[in-house]
Amino acid sequence: MLLKKALHPWWLIINLLLFLLPTIPLAKPPISDSLDYTFQKTDNAAIMSTLEVLEGAQKMVGKYVNDTGETIDLFFGRDTTNITFKGSRLDLRLPMTWYDSGQLKTSVNFRAQIDLPRTNYRWKLFIASFEQTLEESPQTLSGIGESTNVSNTNNIEETNSNSLGALYQLFEMENTKANLDIGLNASSLIEYSPFIRIKLRYRKRLTTELTSRLTQNTFWSTTRGGALDLKQTFDYAYRKDILLRSQTSAIWWNRDKYTQLNQKAILFNKLNAHRVHAYYLRGQWDNSFGSMVFQEVATGINWREKLYKEWLFAELEPRLTWRANDDFKQPIASVMFMLEMRFYHRH
Repeated sequence: MLLKKALHPWWLIINLLLFLLPTIPLAKPPISDSLDYTFQKTDNAAIMSTLEVLEGAQKMVGKYVNDTGETIDLFFGRDTTNITFKGSRLDLRLPMTWYDSGQLKTSVNFRAQIDLPRTNYRWKLFIASFEQTLEESPQTLSGIGESTNVSNTNNIEETNSNSLGALYQLFEMENTKANLDIGLNASSLIEYSPFIRIKLRYRKRLTTELTSRLTQNTFWSTTRGGALDLKQTFDYAYRKDILLRSQTSAIWWNRDKYTQLNQKAILFNKLNAHRVHAYYLRGQWDNSFGSMVFQEVATGINWREKLYKEWLFAELEPRLTWRANDDFKQPIASVMFMLEMRFYHRH
């Protein structure tokens, strides 16, 4: 009986939360170690031989050079990097999510974008293993990512949609960038949906510690119609190792007259050069039933680890989600584990 209770998803997730929570060093900065990545000094021959094979592929694609943009977003590899990163790249993500209902969801997600240097690097070609809407990231990944939706564990749907198209840089200034995406969402050779998206990003430093970022996506496709997404982010550098974030986002779909509002509060804790923890609380409102109603609240911890150099990462995220369909009585527990590989070529 005790063994059955200890193996219950609730107990596993609560123990993970209790294990990670004490690592928030608000009183004083953490003691930094000398490792740039987790496997820097490993003596395991099997691990090193595998990494050396993968590193050969990494060198064939190119060498990574840090952008001057937001360090945290680059470390977590969110879709905002596509609008700031110059160069060809391939992102491969292997997420596995386990729900307390006993369901297990795994997938292989990738996005490749290729620079066209003869266009003065203003055009990129891309292909992705997920449908393009307002967001470029799969919606089933980390709850602190750029995606605003969370999959319903009672009805987990596998999507076979792929996307291909071109991205054009409309203009770029010191704190403002704008891109235009055009392409196709295709579920088969004969079933496809053309789309177009304009993405505008504006950044302003309000004080030494406080930065504002406004992102606007305007989207249209033949199957879903037009939509508008506004995202306002405030980042406050509380300390060198602590970043506080408030993120408000709103999505409006014209054809369905659907509106969704999300509010996130995130604490990023940089423990060292290869490890960042993020503690978050997210609320969601929408007008599914006619008027704007509070529909969902979620909280969790995301552990992001740089396993090897600048291209191999791991992510662990236990999460609890409460929904309005049962009056927020029964939380949905889940644990997500993901491996991510990045391959780049910077010009």
